[in-house]
Amino acid sequence: MRSLLLSIAASFLLAFLPTCVYAQSKGIGEPAMAISQATKVHADVVASTVAVMVDGRVSGTGWIIDADKRWIITNHHVVARQVGKADIKVAFPEFQDGELVTELEYYERGDAKLTRPGKVLYTDARCDLAIVQVSALPDGSRALRVATKSARPGSTVYAVGNANTYAALWVLRTGTVHVVAPIVESAGRVYTVASDVTLNPGDSGGPLVNERGELVGVNFMVRSDFSKIGYSIDVRELKQFMTIAPKIMAPESAGDFLARARHHRDNRRFDEALADVAESLRIDERFAEAYEERSRIHNKIGNYQEGIDAATKAIELNPCSTYAYYERAFAYEQRKEWGNAIADLDKIVLLDPKDGAAWARLGRDLIKVLDHQRAIIVLNEAIRLNQKSVMVYEGRGDCNLALENYAAARADFETALRLTRPGSPEDDRILDKLDDVERKIR
Repeated sequence: MRSLLLSIAASFLLAFLPTCVYAQSKGIGEPAMAISQATKVHADVVASTVAVMVDGRVSGTGWIIDADKRWIITNHHVVARQVGKADIKVAFPEFQDGELVTELEYYERGDAKLTRPGKVLYTDARCDLAIVQVSALPDGSRALRVATKSARPGSTVYAVGNANTYAALWVLRTGTVHVVAPIVESAGRVYTVASDVTLNPGDSGGPLVNERGELVGVNFMVRSDFSKIGYSIDVRELKQFMTIAPKIMAPESAGDFLARARHHRDNRRFDEALADVAESLRIDERFAEAYEERSRIHNKIGNYQEGIDAATKAIELNPCSTYAYYERAFAYEQRKEWGNAIADLDKIVLLDPKDGAAWARLGRDLIKVLDHQRAIIVLNEAIRLNQKSVMVYEGRGDCNLALENYAAARADFETALRLTRPGSPEDDRILDKLDDVERKIR
């Protein structure tokens, strides 16, 4: 019992001592060389790592990507609410008597001398990355080296972060890469590094590095189940982000303003998006893609007439723009102007006969105007082009039912049923239609 109490006390003291905290995933009894390598990596990476503070509290981690521009990388979700505000602080690591100060309270209570104001320059929700610019970098700070390639499965990686679990900053964890692969988040598809490095709240935005101290990922989440898998945004996503970001932060050409408009639209900043489209068209008044984007933005916010007008202008400038026809068809559909929507979808499949999604959508709209014969022909083409969805088979079944082709209707509903999730609303709806067919057959 006494030994147990001593062990607990020792663990408690380690968690709160204002010195380097190492929370390695490796077990006891590792070779001294491995510990030495981890210590070396930690010392190297700490010089490039920061704590991101919002409203006086550490909310995440960041790291220096460009020392000349004073740019810090962190996660979008760490600073998303601070875009355009001036209440972000960035705390740099401090040393006392040669020892790294890791105590969380030291930095949060205002004792830290190397805390600088920061401003959010750019965020991207899809890849969950953001750029923060600080007023100045302390002496000794340096940019973190970025790896040229993604980490390999089985390689050793290290994370430095500000995990709330430890009530400490600059915490080191080590682990092994499991896989580098895309996952689908709410904002889109993103390549990630999955490893057994344990991540906690406060680590978001921090660096995941290889044994050379080169960044291979930006930490952003851990699975909530018992697998303890940590996820980091892969270096390829960071490189793409850094290719796009400078142009969006300081646009010059019509194309740059259009790119920033799309970024604003993806992040639901529609007023800013429309302003950038207007600037794009001021530079190039015949820029068809800018009119397409204006149409899409207006459709997103329910201004369907403005969406129609912008798409019509885009089509005047580029009669082969399937994108503009899609946007105009969508606006007509929302206004229940089925004839106009069908005409635009007809144009799309004429321009691109292999667009299965357009054939499926055309079939759906033909059903709205009760043109069941043509709808069947159109949906047959959608199925041939591999648009084998519940909507397509259910739609064709509805047409066959209306035309009293009961055997064909039953076959379509049965196929649609196999594509549904048991117990879902659409599953129940199709079962009702199958019952209706059976009654009519009897």
